[in-house]
Amino acid sequence: MRYASRKFIIAVASLACAQWSLIGGLIDGQTWRTVVIAVLGLYSAANVAQRVLLGKDAQP
Repeated sequence: MRYASRKFIIAVASLACAQWSLIGGLIDGQTWRTVVIAVLGLYSAANVAQRVLLGKDAQP
């Protein structure tokens, strides 16, 4: 796993913003849960799509 990839940085930044919003009272727990599930799902889907497009032997 590359920790400097754009996908990873965007996912971590999104999760950090969601966490900050939850702590700050800007969103409730249900909204936080939805954001986390969406971010992790999109990150996983992007990894699968990258492997399919670049070939199964491609490193992410």
